[in-house]
Amino acid sequence: MAIAPITITSERERVIDFSKPFMSLGISIMIKKPMKQKPGVFSFLNPLSKEIWVSVLFAYVGA
Repeated sequence: MAIAPITITSERERVIDFSKPFMSLGISIMIKKPMKQKPGVFSFLNPLSKEIWVSVLFAYVGA
């Protein structure tokens, strides 16, 4: 069993039974690579909404 892609050659095909793709659409999508921006000072707060952080703050202060 391999995790990396292996090139199928005639020599390897004689020894190993490679599976063949049953469907190939041949469709590719190109998108623009996003520009890299430096993260902001408070970017660590982004995973949760402001309301959640306020609730966490009130729960911490109230405890």
